[in-house]
Amino acid sequence: MIENGKDLVCNCSKVHRLNCLSRARYQGELAGLSDSVSKLTKILFKAYSVREQMMMHKHNMLNSALPLHESSYSNPQPYMLVARTLFIAWGDDPSYWTWTSHPDDRDSEVAELVSVCWLEIRGWIKTSMLPRNTYYGAYFVFKQKSDETYGFKNQAIEVSVKVGGEGDGDGDGKKKTVYLEGETPPRARPHGLLNRVRSRLVENYDAPKPKKNNPSGLAEVEYPKERSDGWMEVELGEFFSGHGKAKEVDMGVYETKDLHWKKGILVQGIEIRAKPNSNN
Repeated sequence: MIENGKDLVCNCSKVHRLNCLSRARYQGELAGLSDSVSKLTKILFKAYSVREQMMMHKHNMLNSALPLHESSYSNPQPYMLVARTLFIAWGDDPSYWTWTSHPDDRDSEVAELVSVCWLEIRGWIKTSMLPRNTYYGAYFVFKQKSDETYGFKNQAIEVSVKVGGEGDGDGDGKKKTVYLEGETPPRARPHGLLNRVRSRLVENYDAPKPKKNNPSGLAEVEYPKERSDGWMEVELGEFFSGHGKAKEVDMGVYETKDLHWKKGILVQGIEIRAKPNSNN
């Protein structure tokens, strides 16, 4: 967008030498660029306006009796930070997210993505709420709504788990890239004009295929795995619960760089479970 703007400024500086048709064309392009900049500015302003909401949500979660829901997915018994306890950017705006009953538990809710370009989901927990001296993995648990999902194919998603001291925003942690849509073969050519048009519109939201970046020629990527309960999960990272001193664990799922529009996933929550043979 910046390069397009530079070219337009250069061309517009010569507009007095151009004919009326060329002048009108450049003026139209400049108007289109101005509209794009305006829309992007509004998106970024709304995105940064959620910072205060996020910090308030974090404070409430870490300083209240946060309910840890036991999950029956595996043994030893894991814990689930359900969707309502997570911070989801614009999660209270029905234009972007809606809330519905969990298909397997009517007493719980899941978040359904309507449409966003700025994806940010955060969860926090104190290590003092978990058994000591244990290595845990944090897993983002979600589903796709079949043909209604778009914007996640080949789209790199950043995830992280960071552990800090009590009240300390810094700490040890690692970030990595994952994908929220499994590796799939090319879509079959749809039948019918309307279906082909719809398919092309959906493909416009797809990111480019990941580049091959290792000597074997295979892309080093991490795709979600299907669970026995029918949901999907992807590991965000791991942490050690320690010897008793309370530390904050910050877990996150982000796509705030490419800003491709995305739709159609159901978020159950972030599951925390002990790693095999992790007890000391």
